[in-house]
Amino acid sequence: MKLAILLSSLTLLLLWPQYSTAERLGDNASANCSGFSLVNTSKWYNELGSIMIIDKVDPSTGIFTGQYYSAVGEAEKFYILVGRYDTASDSPTLGWTVSYQNQYKNAHSTCTWSGQQQCVSGTPTLLTTWLLTSQTEPSDNWKSTNVGINVFTPSPPKI
Repeated sequence: MKLAILLSSLTLLLLWPQYSTAERLGDNASANCSGFSLVNTSKWYNELGSIMIIDKVDPSTGIFTGQYYSAVGEAEKFYILVGRYDTASDSPTLGWTVSYQNQYKNAHSTCTWSGQQQCVSGTPTLLTTWLLTSQTEPSDNWKSTNVGINVFTPSPPKI
């Protein structure tokens, strides 16, 4: 089990995009990212083609709701998402949760994303780490949760 945790941590370190300060805050970064925020950008895509659609945002509390479509795994169609973000920041931290249960399928799993909205190379970006927990028997709890990263932008990926 310790080896699995070590390998997961090493994988995260190797895969996480290494954005420099210059890339995040380039000369034209604010011009290219102005007008984009969690509040007024309703559709975000990750590098795998999954889609997060934000339907409602309460800028006073930071609570947002919407739908999530997973392009990978055993999910079907859209699932409800609920999240919250830091309303007092130009580069807010945020998090949201999706329980993969809808009228089409119950995958018996829940995923949460935690991250930060930043301007990366002039592109509005959500840099996130996720935890996906799937239902297991008590003897298999050690393998119930997977960890990974996703990078979301307002543009679909070129797959």
